[in-house]
Amino acid sequence: MAPQFLKALTVATALGATLATALPVQPKPTVWHTTTQVVVKTITKTATVHGTPGPDYTVPPAYTTPAAPTVPTDAPQQPSYTPVPSAPTPSSSSSYSAPAEPSSSSVPAPPPPPPTTTSTPAPEPTTSTTPPPPPPAMTTPPPPPPPPATKPPVVSIPPIGGGGSTYTGPCAAGSPCTGEITFYDGGLGACGTNIDTNGEDAIALPIELMGPLSNNNPYCGKQVQISYKGKTATATVKDKCAGCTGNNIDMTRFLFYKLIRFPVAFTNSSNSGVEADGRIHGVEWHFI
Repeated sequence: MAPQFLKALTVATALGATLATALPVQPKPTVWHTTTQVVVKTITKTATVHGTPGPDYTVPPAYTTPAAPTVPTDAPQQPSYTPVPSAPTPSSSSSYSAPAEPSSSSVPAPPPPPPTTTSTPAPEPTTSTTPPPPPPAMTTPPPPPPPPATKPPVVSIPPIGGGGSTYTGPCAAGSPCTGEITFYDGGLGACGTNIDTNGEDAIALPIELMGPLSNNNPYCGKQVQISYKGKTATATVKDKCAGCTGNNIDMTRFLFYKLIRFPVAFTNSSNSGVEADGRIHGVEWHFI
């Protein structure tokens, strides 16, 4: 009985040693777990600003960065085995965890608003000024009275006799006047009658001699005798010559042709070249 027990014990011991030798003990893996935590610190600074205070402003809460998620690390699954009771292997497993820093998420209180200062402006001094006196009213002088109407000068015309030896005015028979003669187209004369330049013996005396009167002029209708180079003609005063000076006179073409040509019958064709002579000098004339 004893030998069989010993035999069985020997076999069991040998089998256990064989299993212990064949299956070595697998050490457990070391798992390192790192935890990262972000800490946001808020620093409050106070600045004094001089000036007009603005409206109240509420500081928003500080932004907190969320912590990074922890990723679990799965250890590989170990094969199952049956340990030998007689040779247990102690397992060592160490895990290091970093100390977690306390999370600080604090919102600083907003600074108190600056005190409101109300300043009352000092009243301005009241100055009473006396306005200057108004300027004197401008008095417009009355307009000067209009000048009196100018009356035409009174021309004293010498008395004219009936002619001949009784005439005592200028250009009388005893003292004839000498001047120039020329012709004109006639028409309505200053004495109030029409003048036919091609059919009558009529003259216009200078305005210096006749004066300003026209229709009632005493020289109107008087007879004048005109002499030029031995030829003599008698004409009637029927007009006034405004452009004649001195003793110069105007006359009709009919009379002009009588004095500067030989005595022929007057026609436009036979006397057409006479007008080229123009003004004739050295002509004597006087009232009769």
